[in-house]
Amino acid sequence: MAEKDYGDFVRSSGYAYGHFGKDIIADTAAHTGNWYALQMLQDTVFTAITDASLKSGSATARTYVAGFMYYGKISALTLASGSCIAFRALTGSGVR
Repeated sequence: MAEKDYGDFVRSSGYAYGHFGKDIIADTAAHTGNWYALQMLQDTVFTAITDASLKSGSATARTYVAGFMYYGKISALTLASGSCIAFRALTGSGVR
């Protein structure tokens, strides 16, 4: 019997549980990184967000309520107010 490849499962589990690291962002400074999700800790507004997966519209100047999860290919963000946890993507591979 062939050996099973659990690579995709391990990667997806790592994303689901934040095993690749996370950053708590609670200031209005510009931040850069390689994140796949943001969880709002408070009602949060962004002044800037770079999300390669966003095909139209804008993710800024709107209020995301506490607890909301924002998913994407996020490489930079700046908060106007609030705070969030930024979940890191697997280093070197980008977000799938």
